[in-house]
Amino acid sequence: MRMEGCAPYNVIIDEDGVGGGVVDLVPGCQGFQGGSRATWDGQGVNYRNLKSQSYYELAALINADGMHIEVEEHRDSIVQELCQVKIGDVDAEGKMSVAKKKTVKAALGRSPDLSDMMMMRMLPTHEAVGNAHEAMRQRVDMMPRNDIDFTFEERID
Repeated sequence: MRMEGCAPYNVIIDEDGVGGGVVDLVPGCQGFQGGSRATWDGQGVNYRNLKSQSYYELAALINADGMHIEVEEHRDSIVQELCQVKIGDVDAEGKMSVAKKKTVKAALGRSPDLSDMMMMRMLPTHEAVGNAHEAMRQRVDMMPRNDIDFTFEERID
């Protein structure tokens, strides 16, 4: 972090599984627990969990031309991973979800680490402002344009 000039509060660590111990070793970082309860989105949309909410908000950000991937080296892998994130089942309470990670891993033949990293990066949007969508719109206005289209078109049965 020091070599990159990144403050600990800008670091998000996947806290599920073995990441919980890593969070304890980096004071000031933010832990991401994908299975935890989603935050209020300001729109009344119900999400099954924080991971689902974060992927939907990432999709909205990308589709609003709010994200640009500058490093060509990982671009194809990121696009492959994002294309495998599909809409999951809507539960009895009407909560929206995304496909389970094991489904995405099976389709890719590997773990979707890059898209998960991008999804977790939506966490500050949830925590900084109660109305996450307004915060996202503000971030979109400040970001360069993008040429990636990321949509949830298919449902996983």
